Amino acid sequence: MCLLTWTASSTNYECSEEDSGSNKTEAKKLHIIAIFAILATGTFGCSVPTLGRWFPAISPDKDYFYLVKAFAAGVILATGFIHILPEATIEKLTPPAEYHLGLITGTRRSLVSTIRPLIAALSFHQLFEGLGLGSCIAQGKFSLKSVMIMSIFFSLTAPMGIVLGMGIASSYNENSHTALIYC
Repeated sequence: MCLLTWTASSTNYECSEEDSGSNKTEAKKLHIIAIFAILATGTFGCSVPTLGRWFPAISPDKDYFYLVKAFAAGVILATGFIHILPEATIEKLTPPAEYHLGLITGTRRSLVSTIRPLIAALSFHQLFEGLGLGSCIAQGKFSLKSVMIMSIFFSLTAPMGIVLGMGIASSYNENSHTALIYC
């Protein structure tokens, strides 16, 4: 939560010459922070309901957890309606949404001021999407091995997207003829 507070409070929404591409070292540092922050929040969110097997106080069968699951469902729906649905086509719906959002975060190398709010937003989404998914997994009475595999895959999708986006951004020439034509 401290990281979420840092990213939200240190957000600067003004574009400056520093953001135009000269601050790639800062962007890389923020990308690495994003990978671990999003991985941690996704893992935590998915783990809490699963740990309810051994700690009854956090079991997804408890009444108060229905409120958490309803909020998590709202976060998932909002992500779909606000970020994915407007640009959706059949071709674009094939990769998982978290992977797609991670890819967007990873390619943001020149606008350092946009990375911090993306870290906060994706961490928030991963936490509550993890709680929702973890609740479904825990109530599905899967084997521990299946629970671990599903949780790991969920937790890794957005960070893998960030890593892939960083790779794409590092090989992308923003001054190439193709980039200048599509600007």
